[in-house]
This record gives sequence, C-alpha cells and structure tokens, in this order.
Amino acid sequence: MIINNKVNFLDPSLDPLFHALSDVTRRRMVLDAHQKPHTAGELARPHSMSLPAISKHLKVLENAGLVHRQIEGKTHIFTTKTEALVKAQSVLNELTQFWHDRLNELEDYIGQERKEDSDSEQEKLPTELL
Repeated sequence: MIINNKVNFLDPSLDPLFHALSDVTRRRMVLDAHQKPHTAGELARPHSMSLPAISKHLKVLENAGLVHRQIEGKTHIFTTKTEALVKAQSVLNELTQFWHDRLNELEDYIGQERKEDSDSEQEKLPTELL
C-alpha cells in the first residue's frame, strides 16, 4: 500500500526497524546510545540481563540499522544511526497524515448525512409548524 506516493507500508525493510523498536529494552539502548557512545557493558547496566542477552538485543538493533558498532580492540562501542530513526519518523508521519485525512473525510460524510437527515425531517413537518 502506498499512501501519498511517499512511503510503501508493505516494504519489507520496515519490518526489522519496527520489530527492533517494539521492545522497551532496545528502545532504551537506542536512547542511551544516542546520548553518547556506550560499550555493550554500559548498555547492559540498567537492565537485569546477561551479556549474551544484551548481545542479542544489540544484533537486532544493528540489523535494523539503528546502531553502529565500532570495535576498538576487545571493546565494542555503540552509537545510534539516525537514518533509521528518520525513516521510522517518516513512516509514522505518513500514517498520522493518512488517518487524519481519513477521519476528516468521515467527519465530513457524517456531517453531510446528518444535514440530509435533518432536511428530510424538515420536509415531513406540516407547513404550519415551520
């Protein structure tokens, strides 16, 4: 489905992005990595998880294009890649506009139907009551 010729909502490349953002732990990791570069250990600290579990979350974020891993010796440093967040924002903006437009159309339709019903009821009243 393409809305306003801007975003293809059936594009499979969106799946890993929104899957990655669907988990609160990963969203927190993206936020932390956005504020400043973090090691995997630093990203793990606020969570009650093992390093292997954190590593799996980081892989999901990497595969979605949300974080970049820089390896310095044995240390892995993570930073947020804003391009994926911009894409997510674009998708959400398009969906918001799409539903805003549809709801406005529905509101207009209901208003017109009510007006027609009211006009129809007016026509049924005896003329001395008008």
